[in-house]
This record gives sequence, structure tokens and C-alpha cells, in this order.
Amino acid sequence: MWVGEGRFLTEQRVGAWGGESAPEDLVEEAKKLLEKLAAGEDAARRDWQCLCYELSTRVASKSVKAASASKFLKSLELSPTACESVIDAISILGEQFPGHKASEWTRLKDLVATLVKDDVVAALLFKQLLDPALLAAAGVIPDQVSFDKRLRKLNTDQVYRQQKFNLLREETEGYAKAIVLIGSITAVDVESSISNMLSLIGYFDLDPNRILSLVLDAFEKDLGNVAFFPVIARFKRAFLPHILGFKLQFFNSPDAASVSGEEVEPGSVSSVVTPASLFHLAAALVCHGLVGLREILPYLSPSLEDLAALGKRRHDAMKADAAAVGKVNLNATAGAAPEKVEVPTFGEDNQLLGLLEALIRMRGWDAVTELTSLLKDAGCLNASTHPPIRAALCEVLHSLLEPLYATVSPLNLGITSTSGSSSPAPPSAATTAGSGAGPAAGATGSSSLPGGRPKVPNALKPVTSFKDLLPRLAEPLEMLGTGLHSDVHLFVKICRMLHPLIKAPENSSLWEQEAVQSQLLHVLRTVMLPSMSLIDCNPGVMMELWQVVGCLSFSMRYRLYATWIGGAGKTSPEVLKAEAVASHEMKQLLKRISSDKKKLKHDARMLARLSHSNPLIVFDRIIANAVSYDNQIGPLVESLSFVTPFALDCASFMLVRHLRLEMGSGAGKAGMMSKKFEGAVADWFRNLATFIGAFYRNHPTVELQGLLQFVLEKLNAGSSWELIIIKDLLAKVGGCEYLEQQNDEQVAAYAGGEALRRETTLASDKEPKKVVRRRLQEALQQPETGLPLLVLIAQQRDVVLYHSEQKELKIIGDTFDRCHTVLVQLVEFLSKQRDAYGAIMPSLRRLCQDLRLEPQIALFVARPLIRFASPILPPPEEKGKVKSGSGNSSSSSSAGVTEGPMAAWNVATTDFRDQARSTLPAEAWQHLSMDLYTIFWSHTLQDIHTPQDLYERKINALRRQADKDYRDNMRKEGRQAEQRMTALKAELASQQRQVKHVLETLAGAKATLFQSAGQAPEADAGGEEKEAAAKPAPSTGSTAASLEALLQHCIAPRLYLTEEDALFCARFLLLLHSMDTPNFNTIECIDKVICSLLPTVFCITDREAKNLGIFLQAILEPLTRWYYSKPQYRKEAEAKVGFVKNPEKSSDKMSHAVFRTIFARWQGSILNSIYQCLSSSEKFEQRSGLSVLYKISAYFPCFTGSYQKIHAQLEELAKKDGDGPPTDINSMALGLRGQMEKRAKDMTQDPQEKKSTTAKLKSTGTKPAPKTGGAAASGGGKSSGASSPSPGKKPLPPTKRKDSASDAPKATSSAASSKAAAKGSSSPTTSTEKKSSDGFKSQDPKDGTTSPPLPPPPSGGEASSSSSKRDRKRSAAAMSSSTSPSADAQTKAPKGRADREKKDKDGRGKERAEREERDGDSGDRGKSRGREKEKSKEDKPRDGGAGASSRASDSGKSSSRKRSVSEKGDRGGGSTRDSEPPAKVSRGHEVESSTEKARSPPPSRGRSPSNGGASAGSAKSPLTGSGSQRQGGSASQQSPPPAQSGARKRDRSDDLDGPRSQRVADDGPKRPRSDSRGGQDLPPLRSARGGPPPGDGFGGPPMRGGPRRDDGPRGGPPPQSSRRGHGPPPPRNLGMGRPGGGGGRPPPRR
Repeated sequence: MWVGEGRFLTEQRVGAWGGESAPEDLVEEAKKLLEKLAAGEDAARRDWQCLCYELSTRVASKSVKAASASKFLKSLELSPTACESVIDAISILGEQFPGHKASEWTRLKDLVATLVKDDVVAALLFKQLLDPALLAAAGVIPDQVSFDKRLRKLNTDQVYRQQKFNLLREETEGYAKAIVLIGSITAVDVESSISNMLSLIGYFDLDPNRILSLVLDAFEKDLGNVAFFPVIARFKRAFLPHILGFKLQFFNSPDAASVSGEEVEPGSVSSVVTPASLFHLAAALVCHGLVGLREILPYLSPSLEDLAALGKRRHDAMKADAAAVGKVNLNATAGAAPEKVEVPTFGEDNQLLGLLEALIRMRGWDAVTELTSLLKDAGCLNASTHPPIRAALCEVLHSLLEPLYATVSPLNLGITSTSGSSSPAPPSAATTAGSGAGPAAGATGSSSLPGGRPKVPNALKPVTSFKDLLPRLAEPLEMLGTGLHSDVHLFVKICRMLHPLIKAPENSSLWEQEAVQSQLLHVLRTVMLPSMSLIDCNPGVMMELWQVVGCLSFSMRYRLYATWIGGAGKTSPEVLKAEAVASHEMKQLLKRISSDKKKLKHDARMLARLSHSNPLIVFDRIIANAVSYDNQIGPLVESLSFVTPFALDCASFMLVRHLRLEMGSGAGKAGMMSKKFEGAVADWFRNLATFIGAFYRNHPTVELQGLLQFVLEKLNAGSSWELIIIKDLLAKVGGCEYLEQQNDEQVAAYAGGEALRRETTLASDKEPKKVVRRRLQEALQQPETGLPLLVLIAQQRDVVLYHSEQKELKIIGDTFDRCHTVLVQLVEFLSKQRDAYGAIMPSLRRLCQDLRLEPQIALFVARPLIRFASPILPPPEEKGKVKSGSGNSSSSSSAGVTEGPMAAWNVATTDFRDQARSTLPAEAWQHLSMDLYTIFWSHTLQDIHTPQDLYERKINALRRQADKDYRDNMRKEGRQAEQRMTALKAELASQQRQVKHVLETLAGAKATLFQSAGQAPEADAGGEEKEAAAKPAPSTGSTAASLEALLQHCIAPRLYLTEEDALFCARFLLLLHSMDTPNFNTIECIDKVICSLLPTVFCITDREAKNLGIFLQAILEPLTRWYYSKPQYRKEAEAKVGFVKNPEKSSDKMSHAVFRTIFARWQGSILNSIYQCLSSSEKFEQRSGLSVLYKISAYFPCFTGSYQKIHAQLEELAKKDGDGPPTDINSMALGLRGQMEKRAKDMTQDPQEKKSTTAKLKSTGTKPAPKTGGAAASGGGKSSGASSPSPGKKPLPPTKRKDSASDAPKATSSAASSKAAAKGSSSPTTSTEKKSSDGFKSQDPKDGTTSPPLPPPPSGGEASSSSSKRDRKRSAAAMSSSTSPSADAQTKAPKGRADREKKDKDGRGKERAEREERDGDSGDRGKSRGREKEKSKEDKPRDGGAGASSRASDSGKSSSRKRSVSEKGDRGGGSTRDSEPPAKVSRGHEVESSTEKARSPPPSRGRSPSNGGASAGSAKSPLTGSGSQRQGGSASQQSPPPAQSGARKRDRSDDLDGPRSQRVADDGPKRPRSDSRGGQDLPPLRSARGGPPPGDGFGGPPMRGGPRRDDGPRGGPPPQSSRRGHGPPPPRNLGMGRPGGGGGRPPPRR
């Protein structure tokens, strides 16, 4: 016995227990324990038992008296449960004292007696629980022996004595009557039947439990008879679970086999299964509450624990089976079958699952929920995979949906017909699932229950409205899960009812509820989509599901797809295996897919078959394959031709998912860059972007919102890599492809229309279809995608520059260029739908102020709207029908759009001008006029220039292609070429009308372009006012500020935007020059351009450097031509307002010599900037310098010194570092070096170096050798206009020339005239020339050698004969003074050249002869066409520009005779062959007098005077693009007949300023032509040597019938070539003096 310190009865409490009353704290604690014990707390029960044991121990040890303990317990008012604990404690202590003689046992006896006496514990309770010996000692029972005897007798009578008959054979009559009565029970007489049954039980002493068993057997066979429920209820409920349990347990015992006659070996299991009717009986009793579910579970087999273990083994085996798909055992022998994973089944006689099936069929969903929760608690989670349970659930769902489905069924709606037969019942779920177990499931399921299904309280009710559809289907469908695939009819039925729930107008309010949407998404996520993975290749079922899923937004769909691929396979091993099988089959299929068209169609069908069930898995494999192999992108996209729209939508999700997973991985931005090339995009991302573009192009119906939202999300996060995807989408889907590398022809095509751009682009892919572009437009024109994407891309440019974590300059530059390129593509694409674009475009003020866009970006984005709304385009009656916008906006007119939403973009309105004014600081408008600002930003290259030469080349090429196609019997291709040619012709006419209209508009507004903010524009009233406005205004210092404002706010921001804008900026400046814009100083403007804009090459990106190169190329082209050709300088530059040195004196023009000095300084500035870039240690600067140099290589360098410095630096950059592949810088430098080496022989010596050479000659006393022969040897006559200064003396300034031919000084000696021309023309300038009003200091030429031997001036058909003679004279003088100091060498030079020319002519190859013969024929044809054209121009003035009078005075004094090709070959410094008879020439043709020539316009070089003598290319101004000039002139193709060629020889040693009459009189005898050419005229060469590049003064269109592209000019700056977009082909020297001819300049000294 334990005696010690207790938990409750401590020594302190026992000591305080002085009298009969217990301590109060003990009493309070005991009462609390009893309260908790009454509440059912297990802890309180244990504590009370401990208290009772301690109390009994204290009484036995005499620490507490029995009476005191009894009084304490009585005060607590014990319950029967508490009393049992007291008795248990006494009984335990009593067993510790054997013999019953101990004093402790005696005290326990006294405690029992006291408790009975005080009525604390009932005596009957002591008799039931306490030992009889202790009871007898305490006096509770009289005698122990008699008590034991009576107890045994009662037990025998109660347990072993039979009082009722429970066997049928024991009372056959009574049981027979009872069976008959049970079989006749109906609902009508159920009460009488119950009364008769009770009578039979009492009369025949029948066992009630046996009668109850018979009632259950009868009810099992007739479950539809509800009369049995009240009968069963009359029996004792306590016996019913046992009787039912014994019935179920019987089929798991060996007795079941013996009863059925089956022999069962020991250890085996009987094949007898529990009948389904017994499960239905148990389910009916459970559903009606007659039997508790937990009461019969102990009788069922297997137990919950065993079933959970079986389910876990089954789940693991199915996962292992799925993981084994596609694996190969390398250790297996050949031909051995692969090992299969055995998946255990639940068995056919699983009573737990059988009861669950029965409960489901009874619709007792409360009991079903209770049982499934018990299964889940035990760990059995996949009970629904049992085929009978699936069949039962499908049956229930069919019956529930039948009423509502009738309203949407195609059969009931009359859409389909059954031809008079009833609708066939759907196949059983068990059959569909491929299992024979379980009962068949019909449409209603009534046939599966014997006698019908009894009514169950709280059963599932059929669905009659869409409001109840989801709430009532949620639980059955969730329990069914992926088992829905076993009943395809049910799957389709559910889809057809969910579709009207979403789309039906009457259900719109219901669908807007969040609860309904959440329930639908849950059903689709957990049931429909996973079940789709298990349905075997059924495209019809997939389309039914797409009818539901396709109605959801892309965000809902993408959430569903994410769960489908990420969650369904983890919870369902069946789905996991199906996905593994699909992935393995797709992997094998991808190995066979190729570009073979014959096999691709079959493979496409196989791919579609796999995608019908598991589209996400299929496209996951496809995307992975496309990312890895770029050559598989095309075949993979083409193989998707048979895929359903649902699968394609899944593909769009997988694309976004793949992007998100790859970019969200640990690689980050480092994974986006290539590991091979610095700063380049990774191959996987480039391939993925290409696949995305090709995918959406071939499948335009796929929604793009998901991809666009992903890009917007990344742009918001500061990432710009995703713009590569947008770039490919716009290129392949939108047809707006941006060429990274563009040649000169493609850049020039920007001035044309879409047809010309298509011809020059030569894209390999066809244009996307209209439906493809329309779908992309619809996606981008949404308010939530179009404008945010546009603004974020524009803002990303600043993010890249100022907020990027990247430190590498090349990567930053490439990222910046990528953002801008995509912005250009996006604006081009969106602007094609003008009305939709205007609907999403905010105002200009909001773009700049609220959205923080730069003004140039805002104006660039809004320019398409500005051009439409403003009065820019020609009116409809001139241009044809103009596409009108929306119904709200009016068509473009002379005043622009004045009504509707588009009127806000009209530059003529005050509102737009106010908005434009707010984009720039206020001080900018003090020097910048609003007219200039709006004109500049609202016009495009198409408005001011038309590439007529490019149009004609493309038209001629298409004509030849069409002829070739027709000859090759390719009529379809020929018709297509003709259609393209027709489109080009129509577009050319339209562009010309547009340019003409714009130029006329600009000409009328030029007076207001350079007015300050407070200066009012002059009135444009009459001719006198126009002439006054055209004159330059006095310079007030604001001209320079205006030019700076123009460059800062117009030119510099725009030229870096696109190649088109760069070319526009250059042509706009040249257009201002050609229009004689008041207050516009061309020289100062170009100086600021070269000195201010070129240094930006150190801080611009590669794309911007190319744009800068294009801009400089267009600027340098006319400057170089003016440098080499004094006539063209006078005509195109000196005659313009922009070359006036002093604004107060309009006649004070800048001379050609001063211009040449300034041009040389500009070349030096360009050299400094480019050389610093190339010699920089930063690769970024090197790359920018190479990009600029690449574009201007045709016009820079012009001098040998610059060439040597650049060439040396290029050689350094072309060297590779190490043995690796060459870098991009190496490749660019190597290409540029080759181009410059080809141009090296055309370059001239630097002016400064030439001065130093002349100074050395003078310092040594060496005199230049005089010319021999011709004018140089004819004597020492002096000209009255200029005298030759002696060596060492400073030449006199030239006298002012007069305009009249009669006032011209007469020359007495051509030699003197030559020397005067050589030295007097370069005499020191006056003070005005030394420092002009524009701030430039001109160098004083010391003598005739200041002008170095330069490439020959362009001598096109528009140049006059006197101009070309002056050039030749200047070159002859320069040659005589600088090249050859020996007179003998000068005498022998012409003969050597003649020999070389003769040898070249006689020895040229077959190819050259054929080419010259062909060109000669074309020249004759061109001559005949030119004569007809000149008949209408005989009386027209030769020149219409401002410098017509000056040119007439310079060139009209001598007759212009046609120059033959032989003369071009005989050009040399002062040879006798260059002399002519003074008055007559061969074949009797006489030369006109100088007076007559002065009065008549000079004839063209390609036509005789009888044909009018007008120049074909000089009728219109070359700067406005309206005229057409040809490089190389028209002499090659319109040369005169041989009989007239002698009469058209020209003297190249005449003085530049002397009249023709003086030169003819003093030339002396001439050597006959036959001395060098054998008396025969040479056939015309392919083209004239020298001349400007094809086109007008700034690259305009060439003359008709001019030389081909491969017959480029020889003199002056070489033309642009179309070969690889680079510079021109190298000029050829045919032994005719200097390469390029024209002036007889000798080649430069090496």
C-alpha cells in the first residue's frame, strides 16, 4: 500500500483535517474535478480516480477516519460514475491484504459500511462491483455463500436457458405463418401487419431477432417497399446493427464457401462475393437512421486501416508505373519484354467500398460524406478510382442533370433528329472505364436497385435551374474527380450546360457573381481539365470543352492551365501516367518531323492526335525542341495545321509559361545574353522569339493578350529583353519588319511608297495576310495594351540609360537601340489604322507632361495623326480619293481636319500650337518660329523628295523580269511582275503630285520660317513683295541663334530617330538652301552641323551612329560636288541666298576658292572626330566611328593625308586579338579598309601639303616648266583682262568681269590667257573675302598652285561648255605649275597617253567591245529621243535659277560644241592635239561668232546646235527635285555622228574667264585629229567621264537613257553603289589622263 505525500491529500491537508470536516480547499478542488468529470474530460476522470485512491489509502492507514471520509464524499453529491471510481479504489486496496486479517482491510470494511449507512454509495452498486467477501464483512449481504449460489443461478437462466424458438425447424408453423405475413406487408396495411406479427411472436414463442432477420431478408429483395421501415422500427434498435453485421460478416467467413458448395483450400480466400443487394439494404437502413454507420463498420472487411494501406500501395504503384514510361533497361537481354509494374486493385469484394457505392446510389449524401471523411482520415484518398464507385457517381450525375439538360439538349431543341427512335441510353460507366466490375449505370439508374430506389431523407435533388447547377454538382463532381473520363456522355452533357451559364443573356447577372465564377473555375480545375487528359483522342469532346473555356478571359484560362499542368498530375497518378505516355510519344514523334512536305502532313496528324488529350505536354515538348534547334521552327509551326483551337490556346499559355520559367530561374538577365558574343541575345531566347512570331503568323486566331500582358509586366519591372518578342511579332505578324543593316538604296526608298519599299527590301517571307494583321491590330488597339505598351517602350529608353544596373556600354547601347527599334515598328503598325490609333492616343501635352515622353518621341509617335489632320497632303481632287477616317472626322482639305477627334492634331489650330509651345522651354521660342517647328516635325521624307531614279530602275528591272518570264513561258510570274510594275508607276505619279504640292506650300511659307517670335510675317501679295521677301534680311545676330535653335530642337533630336528621319533632316536643310529661304545661312548651318553634331559620335549608340552617317552622307554629297565643280557651285550654291557673305549686300557671294578652303577645314574636322573614335580605347567609340565612316566613305576622306591616317588606324583595328574568330570591329575595319583602298587613286593632296610643296619650290628658285604645244606654246600675248605676274611677285586681284560678251577683254595670246587663268584666278582676295560676314576666314591663295589636283568636276549634261572649259583651264594651269617642272615631259605626255589609249582601244576584250557596242546603240536611241524633246525647248532660257545671268556671262560668250569621246581621251595638259583651227574645222562646219553665241543659249554636249542647243538637265532647279540631272552627262549616249564630231572639239587650254572668240583667234595651228586616232572617230564609250552622282543636285532622279548603275561616273565623288549597301565601285583608268577625265588633270603624284 502506498502511503506518502499525495497529489491531493498532502500531509498539510491531512494535518489540517482535524475533525470530521475536510479542508475547504480540498472540497473546492474536488467539486471542480466532478464538474469536469460530468463534462466528459478524460483528464478530470484520471484526477478523480487518483483522489479516490489517495482517500482510501489515508483511511486504510488511519490518517483519516472513515466517518470523516464518508462525510467528505457525501458533501460532494457523487454521481454514479464518480461512485464507481470510489468502489474501484476500495476494491484495488482490498486485493492488497490477503487473509482479510490485516488492520488496513478492517478499516476498508468500516469505510464500506459507513458509505452504505450514510447512503453515499448505493448498496446495489456495491453488490455489482465489489468483492463478496468484503461485502459480507461490511454487512451489505447476509452471507457470502448464499450470494454466490444465487448469482450462478441467475446467470444460467439468463444465458443458457432457451425461452424462444430461433430455428425454423423448432417451430415450423409459427415461422411459416410469419414468412407469409412478411411477404404480404404493404404500405396500406402496415399497422395490421405489425400487430399480426407481434401476435405470432407471442403465440408461438418465436425469437424476435429471428423474425427481424427474416424482415431484413424480405426488405433486401424489395427495397422499393417503404412499408418495411416502420416494421423494422418496432424491433429493438440495439439488436439491428448486430444482425445486419452478422449478415455482412458471413461472406468473409469460410462458412460462405461451404454454403455455396465451393471447396476452399486452407489459406485461400473464397470467391463468394457479398451481394450488392445486401449493401443496398445496409445503405437504406443507414440513410433512414435505423442503423448508425459507425455501428456496422466493425463487421465490414477490410478495416479502415487495411484499406488505407492498400490505397497507399496502389497509389505508389501507379506513380511508379507512370515513371517507368519510356525508360529502357540497358541490362535486359535482347527481345525481353519490359518489366511491368503490378498495380494492386481494391478487389471485387471490398465491403467498405461496396457500402460506399450503395450509399451513392441511394443519394444519401450525408452518409456518403460521413464515410468518405472516415476514409480520408484513415489515409485512403483514392477510393474514387474504384470503377463501381465511378459508375455510381456518373449515374447520380446523369439523373441530377436530366431535367436541366432537356432545356439545352440539341435533341430536345430540334437541332438533331433520331428518326423516330428514342434516344439511346448512354453506355455504362463501368463499360466506358474498361472494367466489368460493378452494376451497369443507366440514364436514371433505377434498374440498378432491386425493386427500385427507396426515398431517402435529405437526398440530392435534380437540377432544374442554372442557379442550382453548380451548388448541387460541386460535391459529386469533386468526389468523382478524374473519373469523369469514364463517361464521355456525361462530360459532354456538363459542358453543354456550363456554356449557357456563361454566355446566355438570361444568366448574365448570375455569371457576374464572384461565387458562381469561383465554383465554375473549381469544377474546371479539379474535374474537367484533368479528365480531359485521360480521354483518348476525341476532338469532339475537346471542342465541347473549348466552348466553355473559350468564353473565359485569358487570365482565367491561364490560371486553369497552370493548375492543369502543375497540380493535376501530382494528385492523380492516372493523369501522371497519361502525361508521361503523351510526352514519350511526342518525343518520338519530334525525331521524325522534318521539312519534307510529304511526311509532314502525316506527322501533323499524329501531333494533333496527341494534342487532343494533353495539349500542354505536347506543346511543352514542341517549345523545348524549337528553342534548342532553330532549323526545326518552320516544320514545327507547319505541323500545327490540324490542331484544335483549344490546343492552340494552350500553346499560347505554354509560351508565356516558358518565358516566365526561364527568366525566373537563377540565370536571370545573364541567361538572356549569349555566351559566345558579347552583348548578343542568347540563342534560346532568339529561337523562342522567332517561334512566337511564326506561330502567331500561321495561327492568327490565337489570343495575344496573355503574351502582351506578360511583356507589359516585364516592362513595368524594368526589363526590356521581352521587346525582342514584340519586334518579331510586328515583323512577322504585322508586316512591319525593321532592317538592321540597310544599304543606300533601301534608305532612299523611304522617300517612296509601300510598293517601292517592298521592291527594295526583297524580303524572303511573303506579306502576312490581312486577317493576320487585323488580329494583331485588334490586340494592340485595346486601351489596356496599345497605349501602355507604346508609352512603356518610350519610357524604357530612359530607364536603360539612367536606371540600368548594366555597366557595359555596348549592352546598354544595344538595349537602347532595341527599345527604339520596337517603338518605330509599333508606331508604324498602329498608325495603319488611323482612327483606332487616334482613339487611344492622348494629347501632345499629356504625352510630354503626364507620361514624361521627350518632345521628339511624342511628336514622332503622333506624326501619323498630325500629317492626316494638318494641311500637308494634296487635296482629294489632285491626289485622288483619300481614305476617310471614322465617321466623326472629316477628310483632309486645304485647311486640314477642322472637326471631329482628329482636329486636335491639326498644326494650324491654336490649341495644337499651344500644346507644342509647352513642350519646349520659353527661351527656345525667342529664336525658333512656330511655323518652322510645326513644318519640320509634321513632314516626312515622302513630302519633300521623290526618288524618281530608284522608281525607274525598279520599273525597268520589273519590265525585264516580265519579258524574261514570258519568254520562259512563266505567265503567272510575268503577270505578277507587270502588276508590281503598274503599282510602282501609279505610286510614282502619286508621290510626285504630293511632293509638288508640299514644295509649293513650303515655298509660300518660307518667308516666315526664320522670323523671331515677335516678328510678323510679311504679306504674300504681289510679285514685288515676293521678290522683297526672297532677299536676305540684314543679319541682326538672331540668324545664328535661330540656326542653333533649329539644330537643337529639330535637327539633332530627329536625325537619331530613324534612317528616314536622318535623311529627312539633311534634305530639309538642303531644301531650305535651294528655296532661297530668307535669313538662312547655308554655310553657317553646315558648319554648325559638322562642328556640333559630329562630335556626338562619342556618345551615341550604333544605330544612332548609322543615322548620323546617313545624315552626313546626304550633306557631304552636294558639298563634295561643289568642291570639285566650280560651275555647279555657281549654279547650285553661289546663286543662293545661303551663300551671301554680307546680308546687306546680296551680290557679295562667297567665291569658290573660299568655299574650297572651308570645305577642306570641314574635312579636317571630320578627320579629327573619326580618328579620335578609331584610336579610342573604348570599343563603343570605335564601333560608332566605324559606323559613321562606313556611311560617309564615298565622300570622306577626299585628301591623301586624311586617307593615310584613317587607313593606318583601320589596319590596327583590323588585326585580330589572339587566335579566336574576328570581332565585329575587326570585320568592319577590314571592309572599310578595302573600300578606301579602292578610292585611294581618286584622292588628291591636302591643300596644306600642296602649299608646303609650292613653298619649297619657290625657296629653291625652281620655276614651273611652261606648256609645250597648243596654247601654251603659241606665244606671249597678254590679255587685257589679266596679266601674268612674274615668279615671286604677288599676283594682282582679278578684274571684275562684265556680263556682256562685247565688253569682254580680248586676248592676244592663249598662253597668256592660260597663265592668267592659272594665277589670276587664285589671286589674293579682298578684305571682304578674307573675313566674310558669316565669320569664316578664307585662306589667301598665293599662286595658281593653291588648288591641288582634285578629282575631276562632275560634267553632266546640264553643265555648259564654257564651264567645263574653265575647269579644264584651271586644271591645266595647276598641272603646269605643280606636277611636271620639265617641259619635255609635258611635251611627251600627250603622246604617251595617246599610245596608251590606242592600245587600250585595240586591245580591250570581247566583253568590253560588246558592252560599248550595246551602249552605242542605246546612245543613238537616246539621241533621237532627246532631239524630239529639245524641239519644244529651243526658245526657253537655259537656266531658271537665280544664277542664270551669271552663268550666261560665264558660259554664253563662247559657243558650246559637242564633245566627242575621242576628245575626252585626248585631254592632256596643253598638247597640240587639243588645238583647233580658229574659224573652220574639218568637214566644212563653221564655228559661230562669239557675238552670236553670246546671244543664243549654249547647246548641250550631247546635241548639235541645230537641235536647239538646250541642255536636257538644266531646265529646272536641281535642288527642288523637280529637274533631272545625270552623272556623267549625255555625251556617251547622245554623241553626234562622226562627220560632226570634229566640229565639236573643245579647247581645254582656254582661260577660264576669257571669251571663246579670243581663244579661237590666238590658239594657232592645231594638230589634225588623225595624228592620234588615225583619222577615225572613236565609237562612243559607255558613259562620259566625270559628272555628279545619278540624280539631281542632292541625289535626285537621273535623266532618261542615262548610264546604268554599273557604268558609274569616273570623275568627282563616286556614286553610291547597291553592292551590299556600301560605297561605289572603284573608278577605272582607261589610259585617258586622270581617272574621270573632264579637264585633263594628270593623276596625282605618288
